[in-house]
Amino acid sequence: PITERYIEYISYSLIEPRYTPDECRSLQKSYEYGLKIKVRLNQEEPVEESILLCHIPKMIGGGEFVINGIDRLIVTQINRPPGIDFEEESYSDGSKFYSCSIIPERGSWVNFTISKKGVLHARIDNRIKVPATVLLKVLFGDQCTVSDLLRDIYDTQIVPLSSPTSIARITGRIIVIPIINQETGEIYIRAGETITESLAEDLVASGLEEIEILEYPEDDLILNTILEDETTDYNSALRLLYSKFRPGNPFNEERARDLIEDRFNNPNRYNLGRIGRFRINRKFGLDIPEDVFTLQKEDFIAMIKYLTGLRKNKPGYELDDIDHLGNRRVKTIKDQLESVLRGGLIRLRHYVMDKLSKYKGIETDEPITPSLFFKSQAVDSAVKYFFQRGELSQIVDQTNPL
Repeated sequence: PITERYIEYISYSLIEPRYTPDECRSLQKSYEYGLKIKVRLNQEEPVEESILLCHIPKMIGGGEFVINGIDRLIVTQINRPPGIDFEEESYSDGSKFYSCSIIPERGSWVNFTISKKGVLHARIDNRIKVPATVLLKVLFGDQCTVSDLLRDIYDTQIVPLSSPTSIARITGRIIVIPIINQETGEIYIRAGETITESLAEDLVASGLEEIEILEYPEDDLILNTILEDETTDYNSALRLLYSKFRPGNPFNEERARDLIEDRFNNPNRYNLGRIGRFRINRKFGLDIPEDVFTLQKEDFIAMIKYLTGLRKNKPGYELDDIDHLGNRRVKTIKDQLESVLRGGLIRLRHYVMDKLSKYKGIETDEPITPSLFFKSQAVDSAVKYFFQRGELSQIVDQTNPL
């Protein structure tokens, strides 16, 4: 019995335009290619078939297209490129603070702002606000604990507790590794908290050989954020972030993991693009491969260090002028058409998967071919709307009303 059918893409081909540009103008036709794809329907007896997916207008000499006999052109746009930008903003009382925006080519924008209390917050799509450490715990799990974050941002030192001066040396200092009662699980002190004199005496009396503390930190941005963050581990951070994304829904760990994975680690949903990865690497001097299009832990660590450098007015740390043309990018016809085709192909995929599910495990006397599962209008209508009625599609020599 047939248990599963699936469609496999093989190749594509372009059909040359049927008429010349002049003939298209006189006949009120479009000067366009036909885009055909060859696919294979895998079943008991595989079937290959070529399907006309859509028509794509062909550009002629002056950069214009002949659409229904009329010469049209697509207006290019100048917009903010993917990457990271640092800006200076103001509170309601007029005082200044620094912020940064991570802009992907596709996916959710993440903005980092500093509150009046000196806490670094992450805003996802300007809608969800959490302490930045919550987002880091959820994205990188065991690779980004509070202790790891403190070591990455600040200098640390190991202090032995056997010396008579140990109590004085560690009192008032910030601990890197939490102290936990192994029998009861009680947390005596969390990572990032200040060691009091009474706790220092208890630590020396407990028999511990040494502890790890921070050197004197220049900036308390991350320390304030850690103290503001009420989550203690990955699971509690995941629960908090999921409640922000799905308020009122009961927590389901598997569903929450899938949500975060799909939103930030799925290249189809979140993609920095080559330009975004290049700009982030250039900004921070990183050597992350250019084909890594998702955010890495190194990106966030470098971003936090850059923010602290701005707060301390260190040389070499500068703000970005987002209105400067050097920080702008021309969105060409290729980029715009790519977005249109992608939207049409996503709709086509949903249609194909729906049809395949209806024919799952069904045997018929009539032959089943790939064309039965395709609805080419999903792609063709998107392309036609873009070129014929899209707001960036203008008639050549048309007077600009502005």
